[in-house]
Amino acid sequence: MMKKTLVLILTLALLIPALGGITSAESSYSGVVSIVHVNDVHGYVAETDKAIGYAKISGFVDEMKANNPDTLVLDAGDVFTGNSYATFDRGESLTAVLNTIGFDAMTAGNSDFSLGLTRLLELRAKLNYPMLAGNMVATETGKTPLDGYTIITLDNGMDVGIIGITTPMSTTGLSATDPIKTAAELMAKVKPQVDLVVGLVHLGDNPSAGVTSIDLANEVKGFDVIIDGHSHTVLKEGTVANGTLIAQTGEQGNNIGVVDLKLEAGKVTAASARLVTRAEMENAKENAETAAVVKALQEDCDKAMAEVVGYTETYILGTREIVRTQETNAGNLFTDALRKRANADIGIVWAGPVGGEIEVGPITRQDILSIVRADSNVIKVEMTGADIINALNVMVKDYPSVSGSFPQVSGISFKFDPERVGDRVFDAAVQGEPLRLDQTYTVATYEAFFDVLSLPKNATKLEEYGYATTIIEDYIKANSPISPQTEGRIVVAAKPPASFSDVSDTSWFYEAVRYVAGKGLFVGTSDTTFEPEAPMTRAMFATVLGRLAESMGEKIDGVGTTPPSGYTDVDWSSWYGKYLAWEVNNGIVMGYGDGLLAPNDNMTREQMATLIQRFTDYMEVTLKTGSPKVFTDTNAISGWAKNAVDMASAAGIINGYKDGSFGPARNTTRAEAATVLMGIHRQITSAEAAE
Repeated sequence: MMKKTLVLILTLALLIPALGGITSAESSYSGVVSIVHVNDVHGYVAETDKAIGYAKISGFVDEMKANNPDTLVLDAGDVFTGNSYATFDRGESLTAVLNTIGFDAMTAGNSDFSLGLTRLLELRAKLNYPMLAGNMVATETGKTPLDGYTIITLDNGMDVGIIGITTPMSTTGLSATDPIKTAAELMAKVKPQVDLVVGLVHLGDNPSAGVTSIDLANEVKGFDVIIDGHSHTVLKEGTVANGTLIAQTGEQGNNIGVVDLKLEAGKVTAASARLVTRAEMENAKENAETAAVVKALQEDCDKAMAEVVGYTETYILGTREIVRTQETNAGNLFTDALRKRANADIGIVWAGPVGGEIEVGPITRQDILSIVRADSNVIKVEMTGADIINALNVMVKDYPSVSGSFPQVSGISFKFDPERVGDRVFDAAVQGEPLRLDQTYTVATYEAFFDVLSLPKNATKLEEYGYATTIIEDYIKANSPISPQTEGRIVVAAKPPASFSDVSDTSWFYEAVRYVAGKGLFVGTSDTTFEPEAPMTRAMFATVLGRLAESMGEKIDGVGTTPPSGYTDVDWSSWYGKYLAWEVNNGIVMGYGDGLLAPNDNMTREQMATLIQRFTDYMEVTLKTGSPKVFTDTNAISGWAKNAVDMASAAGIINGYKDGSFGPARNTTRAEAATVLMGIHRQITSAEAAE
């Protein structure tokens, strides 16, 4: 029955002929190379009403290899977390299951890294196939602890290079390199050695999460196919980007992916992708060895997980779509437990490790694991109020998109305005008292908090408390019966317009200050003052340009904000650090040639015009065109700034003074910068509306 099903599916599979990204194999083989793949199984080892289960997946692999010995079996990551069968012994028993299936390679996903590098390397050592992630670097050694590629020789004699790239989310002791740059470097190394190249990546197709598999296909040539994960996207027949087929199966083993590469005389002439669904696998044959190991794992896990540790009087809900967009009682339970254990002022975790649901009634250990999607070490740190607000702004920046960075909190409440850029968070209170930016607070969180969210590491680590599952279990035992509620800890609201005592409604800059402050592009020097006549520093202008870029959809975080080397006068962990790094890395801001960027120097008006020109060029913004203004001091404008001043004046975003001068060497004031920023933003939004 299974063979008939496979033949039918192969017959119906849609072939994508003559894809531009397909390369020629050096061998003279004619036939089909197949790839069986899964992604984001998250520990769903056994068959359910939705999940196929590893025993039938393994049986499917057997059938595929029997029909076509030239079949690869690949896993695109997020294997060891998300389900109690994966997490009850931190992946130990799961490796025995995986080793029976016949995988040729896997790429570690972000959830796999949440176990910590030490544990992940222990699990890798137990697998009988390679674990890849070529863009993850150990901070202590500067080396990649996981290989970037492996080469598999098929029965037909062809060599296939598997390049492994994961999403640039990191954990303690690790940092991420640029996925595209790293993939290009690996491609240059692998391509000459092999006949086919497969990208095995954990990137996904959600632009808000960073670099996508589509970006990879567009930027790196040479992949015959990309097997993807991370975004849990169901691609029934794959998708094509820049001539490269990209395949992904969804999540939890609900589908099995199959890619067929058709070759004629060593040349790939067509590629197809398809999914085998849970319904199609209903009567499929299991692999007996895999089934036996799965059964043993289930029995051991079920026995350990069946113990009742407490009771809940309310339904606890924290499923993926909810916990990643709003306050949840599951998130409140999670963070309350961490905060109480650490005796901290605040508890914060990003939504990625939180999930699942618990029905009213008894709570078992398995229930706890269902809401702790990724277990990790809990720590207590000291953070200033300013750093806490910065962290929360980073965590809510993707809203309303579903994002694993979204916060779940305890001990703190706040509002945020999704229409603003940069400083969305306001009205924050700790234990009912207004949060003070200059005050130090203790915060309980996951050890990887700062790495995962790419936050400046300004915090002081005070203590460690062990793994979250144990902490939450102890909290439930001590407080049972529990009744966690949503309490208005996180509220979406419009931030009231800023009211500055030093900006009167008769000032020439009143409209501009209100506009940019209302959009979150520019903030005051305090809650009540703007200091409009104060000089604008280079750091300040870098920050407002960065916020303007974010308002246009630019992602300013992760590898793009890696501090550039060679500058001795910049604190990259400061409030302006990530914006200045992004602008230096993209050629918008340049140094003085002596190792100095001078972030605290005042910015002249001709410097401001130059940065605007570089910014609009990089962002591919077309401003209004007209005749440049002729200023009485045109001859005083530096040669390097002349074109920029002409561009800005022709666009009407920079004007001269009443006496007809431009004042190229005069310091730009905060009021002038606000006016320029308003002009640029209005032209951008007007152009977008016209489209």
